[in-house]
Amino acid sequence: MISFFTIPRAFDDKYNDIQIASIQSWLSISDEVEVWLVGNDSGVGKVSDFLGPRVHHILSVNRSPWKTPLIDDAFYQVMDVASYDILCYVNTDIYFVFGVKETVELVRDMFFPSLGWIITGQRFDVNEDHIKLALGGYPIKLRGERHCRHGEDYFIFGKGIYGHRGHIPPFAVGRSAWDNWLLMDAQDRGMKAIDATGTIDAFHLGQTKHHHTINDEYRYNQRLWRENGGRDRAGWVDSTEWITRPGESTPVVLHHRGDL
Repeated sequence: MISFFTIPRAFDDKYNDIQIASIQSWLSISDEVEVWLVGNDSGVGKVSDFLGPRVHHILSVNRSPWKTPLIDDAFYQVMDVASYDILCYVNTDIYFVFGVKETVELVRDMFFPSLGWIITGQRFDVNEDHIKLALGGYPIKLRGERHCRHGEDYFIFGKGIYGHRGHIPPFAVGRSAWDNWLLMDAQDRGMKAIDATGTIDAFHLGQTKHHHTINDEYRYNQRLWRENGGRDRAGWVDSTEWITRPGESTPVVLHHRGDL
C-alpha cells in the first residue's frame, strides 16, 4: 500500500506521453496504490481526471523566486492527505517495470513495525528506441545504462520520517542537492537506508544526458545544502548501509553492505 507523489512538468507534446506512461506504471504495481500530482502546470488537472479515481491532484505548491516548485511544501502537503503510511516520491519521467512491491514488502517485513527506513536506487537511462518500446506497451524489453551514484529519482519511506513542516529545507525541485539531502538527513538521524538498484527496475524516459545549469537557482539549492549539513559524497546511493539483491528462492534479499 503505497502513496506515490510527484511534481509533473506541463503535459505538453514533449512530455505528455512519457509522464502518462510513467504514472500508469506506478498504478500497475498494485490495486492498493494511489498517486498524487502536485502543482498547477498546464494539463495536470486534466490528466488527473483522465487517469482515474486513484490519481489525485494538489493544485497549489509553494515556489521559489524563479517559479520552481519547492520540495518541502510538496512533501508536507502529501503527508497530510496520503491514504497510506508508505510514501514514494518519484520524478514523473521514471517508469517502474519490476521490483517496487517486492522490495517494499521485504523491507517492511524485515524492519516491522518500524517505518524508520528509506529506499532509493539508481535509475537506468534508455535511448529513444527504448522509450518508444515503453510507450508502445513493451516495457519488459527495456534496457539501459545505470545512472550516476549521486543522482536519485525516487525515495520510498515511512510517512513520519521527515517530521514536522520546516524540517526539510525549501529546495527547488530538480535544481541539484535536494535528493542527496533527503537521503543524508535520514541516515544522519539513524534511519535504515537501502540501495534497491539491484531489485527495482527504474527507467528514465526523459532526457538521458542532463547537467544542472549553473545559475542563481542552482546556487540557491547549493547554499541550502551547505547550510543544512551537506558534505562531500553524502547522500549518494552507495552511502547506504543496506543493499538488495535478487534471491534464489525469493524475489528480493536484503544484505548489509559491509557483508558483501
